Amino acid sequence: MQKGIRFNETQLQYLAAKSRRENTISGYLHKRSSDTGKWQLRYFVLYQNLLFHFESESAQKLSGATLLEGSYCERVLNPAALKAVKDTEKQSLPKHWAGLFHKLEYCFTITYKSQKNEITRQIDFRSDTEAECNAWIDHVKRAPYSKVLEQREELEQKPLHLLQILESERQAKWHYVQQTEELATSVKELRAELQKYKKERVSTTKVDEETDEIKKIKKGTLIEKIVTAGIDCLCF
Repeated sequence: MQKGIRFNETQLQYLAAKSRRENTISGYLHKRSSDTGKWQLRYFVLYQNLLFHFESESAQKLSGATLLEGSYCERVLNPAALKAVKDTEKQSLPKHWAGLFHKLEYCFTITYKSQKNEITRQIDFRSDTEAECNAWIDHVKRAPYSKVLEQREELEQKPLHLLQILESERQAKWHYVQQTEELATSVKELRAELQKYKKERVSTTKVDEETDEIKKIKKGTLIEKIVTAGIDCLCF
């Protein structure tokens, strides 16, 4: 759908003059007249989202301008070209005629559609080569600001997506560090308990050893007392 933006003549002349110095693409194209249907050779200049055309490259006066907002640009195979080529083959006309007809294949259109997807305006163009045709289509498609905004949104979404990935990785790393710290604390506690257990075991072993020695001493003392008592009895 074509946008309802208006320019006065002064603004257009200024932008047209600027387009000669700063443009995306420029060159000669054949444009089909909407009145007569004939092809007219014009010099076109694409500046931002405006397509200017002049009578020739040296012409200073602006012949017309097309606002590309809401437009669709696509390659078309001119039906007349196909019919002409077929007729050429049937009638066995000179081969160079067929070459002229084939030039009609390098056509593209700029169309505007209504909200009901109905074509409200169509402009037909023709270039001289395949490369020129493809270049113009590519640049015209990317000229509308709406396309630029879409590309900008896509570029903005990419960093956002990367930030989301980085945030997920940061969260995962934080959980990993937290789990590692918890495991380290658990290991530390287990080591402390193990050291405590070892100390208690050593202490118990010493007590047991001391008890055995005391028993032996007591047993030895008792025997000694018995022996001494026996000797005393014999003396009497």
